[in-house]
Amino acid sequence: MTKHFDTRHCLLHAPVTQLPDKDRYLFLFSDLLVICKPTQNLFKVKQILELSQITLRDTKIHPILLTAFRKFNTKAPQAIGYLIQKRVLTQDPLCIARFLYKTPLNRRQLALYLSQQTEIYDCFLDCFRLAHLTLDQALRQLLIMICLPEHWNSLEPLLVRFAKKWHDANQNVVGFDGDRVLKVVMATLFLNSEVWFGFGDLFGLARGIQAAPSRPLLETFLERWNEYDGYHLVPREFMTAIYQSVLKERLETVQGEEESALLDISGLPSRLALGCTSEEVTVKIAAPDPGLQIKLGGSDLVFEPSLLDFSMSSQQSFKIIGQSLGKKPFRMTMAGSNGGSYQCPFRHMSVWVDRGKQYTLDLTDLNHRYTFSLEKQEEYLQWMETLKTLCRPTPKGLEYQIALRVLREGLFEKHLDQITMIKQVVHNSRIPLVLGFLQSCLNDL
Repeated sequence: MTKHFDTRHCLLHAPVTQLPDKDRYLFLFSDLLVICKPTQNLFKVKQILELSQITLRDTKIHPILLTAFRKFNTKAPQAIGYLIQKRVLTQDPLCIARFLYKTPLNRRQLALYLSQQTEIYDCFLDCFRLAHLTLDQALRQLLIMICLPEHWNSLEPLLVRFAKKWHDANQNVVGFDGDRVLKVVMATLFLNSEVWFGFGDLFGLARGIQAAPSRPLLETFLERWNEYDGYHLVPREFMTAIYQSVLKERLETVQGEEESALLDISGLPSRLALGCTSEEVTVKIAAPDPGLQIKLGGSDLVFEPSLLDFSMSSQQSFKIIGQSLGKKPFRMTMAGSNGGSYQCPFRHMSVWVDRGKQYTLDLTDLNHRYTFSLEKQEEYLQWMETLKTLCRPTPKGLEYQIALRVLREGLFEKHLDQITMIKQVVHNSRIPLVLGFLQSCLNDL
């Protein structure tokens, strides 16, 4: 394929799905990508993109980020400063908080950093969308993201700000104040350290618990709580739900990733066809471990199986079925007596469920990202090879930009048949030649 085209040609065209769920038809020319909405036998032009402004999405981690990750493992403030210096981040607390929320970083260093950065921590907590989450659900989400510091002076500000933010987000449905919320959080963590003491619980260490007391009964827990809540402002049902939640599933308050083994996960799909079963996803550990089970769960997703047991084997696999369209988050929860010794390498996991095509093109221009899926592998490979050749920065003159503007204004939202569409786009490429000719004539006068 040639690297330069003197005139415009239509090279490829195909029906696609623009994720998550839009029917589209693409026309690829030597310098343009025309995105259309098919309507019966006609095509309604939605966008015309310059190939010189498009890049194929690069899935590799940028070297700047790799350097920042290494710095974060020992000195989080220096890592953030480095990213600001490299203009990856700004000094805006919300910008920094969103980066921390989305990026899988060292959980212990993250907690220490947030304990010293109140404004950033507040923005970080806003990312959880705490409204309508129960207190134990919100606390579980936080503890998946950070590892509780082992020193009380670092631990306390994290819990205080969390309690306040949860109360602020739910004050319309909660009949007690923020100070009482903090006491409930403390009681929840204290209960967790009693029930699951054998897991290296850092809250227990920070509070100076030296020995594992017996697991309290519900009435014992409620009576002890009433000593804190003399006015009985927190409903009994609320505290009962907290008790049952902790007994059912441990809160993640173990020592951290320095002592945790990363799961080896392969085959995670980025997308699924609606109602279809994914290929096998494989999870490996170093050796069989009777103390490890992994619970799989997600919104509108079916996991087969939903529980992985590593008692007899160091490798387990599962498949995923999508039951509704759109982006579907899912999670892996470590369970069992050794669950705290393992860590998932991905902070956030999600899969796009669409209507059944298997191969995706990820394109970005100056302002937007576009993801298109194609049905056949041969078709996908042909598009990828052609786009890789054409999508490269190429200087364009004023005449070209004028012609492109004329084309966009002339075709946008118009309904055209395929032959007319191609003819009009190809004929438009002659405008720069005409303009150039007229300009040369004027120069000769």
